[in-house]
Amino acid sequence: MIMAIITYMRILQTTLQRFANLVLIFPILLLPRCAKPIPVEKEPNDTFASATEIPVNSSVKGLFNSVSDRDYFRVEIKDSSIMQVELSAVKGINHALMIWRYDDKPLLLKKVDDNRKSSPEILCNAFIRPGTYYITVLHGDKDAPTSSLEYYYHLKITTRNLTVSDEQEPNDNRMAANTMDLGREMIGYYSPSYNHLNNSGLYPLKEEDWYEINLNPEKTRPFLLDIDLSAVAGINAELQLLDSEGQEIAKSDSGDTGEGEQMRGIGIRLPGRYYLVVSAKNFQSSCMMPYTLRANVREYDDTVEMEPNDVPEKANLLEKDQIRGRIFPAGDRDFFLFKRGLSNNYYRIVLEGPEMIPASLRIYDERHTLMYEIPANKAGRYPVIIPNAFFKGSVFLEIASKPGDFHEKNFYNLKIEHFPCRDNYEKEPNDQPDRANKMSGVKTIVAYITHPGDTDYFLLIYPRSVRKRFVIKGIKDAELKVSITDSNGFILKNIVIKGDKSKSFREAVDKKGFLIVQSLKDNSAEPYTIQILND
Repeated sequence: MIMAIITYMRILQTTLQRFANLVLIFPILLLPRCAKPIPVEKEPNDTFASATEIPVNSSVKGLFNSVSDRDYFRVEIKDSSIMQVELSAVKGINHALMIWRYDDKPLLLKKVDDNRKSSPEILCNAFIRPGTYYITVLHGDKDAPTSSLEYYYHLKITTRNLTVSDEQEPNDNRMAANTMDLGREMIGYYSPSYNHLNNSGLYPLKEEDWYEINLNPEKTRPFLLDIDLSAVAGINAELQLLDSEGQEIAKSDSGDTGEGEQMRGIGIRLPGRYYLVVSAKNFQSSCMMPYTLRANVREYDDTVEMEPNDVPEKANLLEKDQIRGRIFPAGDRDFFLFKRGLSNNYYRIVLEGPEMIPASLRIYDERHTLMYEIPANKAGRYPVIIPNAFFKGSVFLEIASKPGDFHEKNFYNLKIEHFPCRDNYEKEPNDQPDRANKMSGVKTIVAYITHPGDTDYFLLIYPRSVRKRFVIKGIKDAELKVSITDSNGFILKNIVIKGDKSKSFREAVDKKGFLIVQSLKDNSAEPYTIQILND
């Protein structure tokens, strides 16, 4: 038994020793037996004619041997592909890259000069077709040129196969825009940060990626365009939609750094060419992670909001009594034009949702003057109701959130119902003295509190000074402040009504005055009533 144990231990020791030797040898086996040294530029190479040739998927190193030195390298490309150019950092040197295509004469495609001294430069995705290309390594513009005979730079050129989804640089303006098919995902990079050749884009000197989409629907009705731009770490993205002339239709800039952008329900009324422009705020860049861009279209009907409608001039026409929309992106305002206001009708306006954010409801007249407003309520406190809106002709309805509030998946419904006008019903808006409802000849009036802080004005006019008895019936769970004033607005009487109790009081009215009812607590779907009786 003892001998067996000893034999086992010897075998185990031998096995462990062999394993240890293997561990020591294995890294050596992985080393190239004959590492090929990186070639060095051949001076002089400061012109196109004297350029140092460099094969694709290889590296070369060089020196800035004077403050005026610039080095040219020639690359022969056999197949259409995507090329990446990397220039390593050099201590104390600010360098830059220029990429040229040479046919009959040199054509500058891109200049990369993002960083300061002692920093690398990179171009992620230059599109190259078969032919001759030149790469110039030169001093950058952000620091004074210096020389170095001690530290080499390394220039590396790699290529990969081109796919239909690849962004093709340069695509820096409308004339160079990449063609993009609906439903197909495009893959691009925020690189470089600065575009030193950009004089005709939206932002001079800023890197922009332009994509062209051709929208030629068979149907004559408008349709809706949805656009999705993915998130990239460290990038605060901007997304713009332009028409065929380069005029902005819509813009999305709601996401923070590291978040994507979306456009939803952009109305396209005319077929033709449209442009998407992708850029990064604050001249940010990234070659580590690409973005993806996709556009799709869907059917439009007149019960769905059509963007952009963020100003009265672009308001959606309310063809039906109901429409569905959403507050998106941040800062979005939705305007709707209602043209059927009749003098003998009340209108019940109902806003249902959006449940994730508080939204305000405003009414404007034909001259865009604000008539009535229900301020943004707490999120989830819906529906918002104006039970007794009274207007003639056309009005604009606006739905908006507080600045910065939005939610991509939370929709609202806007409804408008009408019913015959009644003499004893309050007419909104009456929240100011010059819009007060006249009470002459009316003994009882039915009125509503539409939102917290709502104030209702009623004008009292009599041929002579009279003394009246006022009976006010409140609303359950509400709190009302009732005031009587003279013609100058001086308060003669104040009372507070809590809940649905009734209170009565007597007051003299000298030919003209105001009865004012103000909500101190909350809105209610139930009405309060006012009775005016002879004393």
